Amino acid sequence: MESREATLRKLYERIPKHVREPDARLYEKEDYVTLDFETTNLDKGDPYNPDNRIVLGAWRTGEGSEIHVEVGNEFNLPRLCAAVEAASFIVAHNAKFELGWLQRAGVDISRIPVYCTQIGEFVLAGNRKLPLGLDACLKRRGLLGKASVVGTLIKNGVCPSKIPESWLSEYCVVDVRQTWKLFLLQRECLMRMSKLPLVYTKCLLTPVLVHLEKEGMFLDSQKVTSYHAVAVHAADELQIEFDEFTGGINTNSPKQKAEYMYETLGFKVPRDYRGKPMVSAKSELPMTNADAFQALKPTNKKQKRFIELYKELNHHKQYIQKYLSSLLACCAEAGGTLLGSIGQTFTSTQRSQSNGKRFSIQLQNIPRSYKQLFTTRRKGWAHAERDYSSLEFKVAAHLGADARALNDLAEGFDPHAFSASELFVTEWAAVGGLHEDDKRRKAVRTQAKADTFKPLFGGTSGTKSQQKYYKAFRERYPGITGTQERWKAEVIRTGRLKLPTGLDFFWPGTYMQASGYVTNTTKICNYPIQYFAFEIVMIGVIYLFHLIQAAKMQSILINIVHDSAVAEVHPDELELYDLISKEAMENEVPRYLTTMYGIDMMTTLETDLTLGTHWGETNYAT
Repeated sequence: MESREATLRKLYERIPKHVREPDARLYEKEDYVTLDFETTNLDKGDPYNPDNRIVLGAWRTGEGSEIHVEVGNEFNLPRLCAAVEAASFIVAHNAKFELGWLQRAGVDISRIPVYCTQIGEFVLAGNRKLPLGLDACLKRRGLLGKASVVGTLIKNGVCPSKIPESWLSEYCVVDVRQTWKLFLLQRECLMRMSKLPLVYTKCLLTPVLVHLEKEGMFLDSQKVTSYHAVAVHAADELQIEFDEFTGGINTNSPKQKAEYMYETLGFKVPRDYRGKPMVSAKSELPMTNADAFQALKPTNKKQKRFIELYKELNHHKQYIQKYLSSLLACCAEAGGTLLGSIGQTFTSTQRSQSNGKRFSIQLQNIPRSYKQLFTTRRKGWAHAERDYSSLEFKVAAHLGADARALNDLAEGFDPHAFSASELFVTEWAAVGGLHEDDKRRKAVRTQAKADTFKPLFGGTSGTKSQQKYYKAFRERYPGITGTQERWKAEVIRTGRLKLPTGLDFFWPGTYMQASGYVTNTTKICNYPIQYFAFEIVMIGVIYLFHLIQAAKMQSILINIVHDSAVAEVHPDELELYDLISKEAMENEVPRYLTTMYGIDMMTTLETDLTLGTHWGETNYAT
């Protein structure tokens, strides 16, 4: 039998060179192709809608000046596809769209390097919320926008297939020409600022996301129906109890709600961080919004019960509306296949964001209790999740060069046990010495998890026990604490924070208040850790995807989450998937970080593989 090392060596030889030997200098080559498609506009031209088609495409080679136009559907664009396959890389604005159509046209997009001008602009923006449409990017760089009669028609819902071909061709030609000019300006800027590797990494992920979007995730319809029914029944019961308790107030009426909370129940009007009463400037009524509700301080049993009932009822209603209703609709209308749209240019932390295409649901923030609603679409396959352990803590330890944190990680120190011992002193004294599998110990440890890493993200306020724990955390890890203090000082001084990868975050106007509190503290402490953690996940998923392709596996990746990769694995490929997923996410990431950013990780990256019949479960019999 072939050794694991020999298997991996063979697979790496089959991976495209631009992935196997990543080098952002690839973008300095001139034999690239800039392209743009005009398509029919069902679901905004979604390439996975079978009723959509390409109307025409236009492209320009890097060194040439002529822009070519080819009219035809995705099955009849031979010259354009040949140009794409011969290029060193392709350039497009929102390249995920073009890649989806190229894939539908039969092009192996996994082997084509891509440069996305939308991603280029996003990297330069950092956390600044700038419009990233092509027209906005052009105007920001002093280039003419692309406003035209055709653009107006398309914006107003006219299908490009109904627009005169000569008009549409000229419109597409202008898009290609302006995207090419935008690329040249971005490339020069990114090279000068040493940010080209950041774009390269994100663009390596783009074709992977195209494949993920095509596959989607699959729901267990019976479980979804059952969960929805139970949740609706529980919400109805809570509503009856709440109405009996309050006399049937309308919680959508600020007036009724304020009268009940502050007059009937006698709550004191809460105060904001400045110490001022939280009162509506418009109605002069005490506030009843979420911030005010969080600030309420119950002083008797009736007030306490009101808060408990209100929170529990709201929780049930929100989860039904936000998750279960959409999942139920997906089962009824789409056979349980939930397709997502994974955006790369939306979040302030530079992480990706995934939403359902037809059904409104965030695929990267599924509550743990609802993960088990997802299963495999093929009987006998395993639902697999390879996730990083303590990733954000490891990132903080690395960025802070914190010797104590690094030593704790190396010795298997349990940070949740540490937080439990500080937050729940009496309870932990009773269970802390028990075996780690003991349910009583687990319960206290789990209760502490919500607070364990809050200090990483600027957490300082809370109950006395929380503040005591946050102080203990900062004292235990002076390297992390000191680094975050330096981040704040740098932002106060310059308005920005530069990270080791070259990415900049911007917080102009940050200052220290008289109390010593630095404005934007939470974001300054939070964003670098969240961003770098996702950079690690992104790299791991890129290599996992390409190793799956190289091995010609039947198994498929179906989602990328903030600290894990999710897949459906063929029963005959479990051992191979275990090997390549571990290799990609543990070993390939440090090599890539060193190659692309000159970063040597100070801690190892460990992952766990969970196999089940449903997402998050461990009940798969191997």
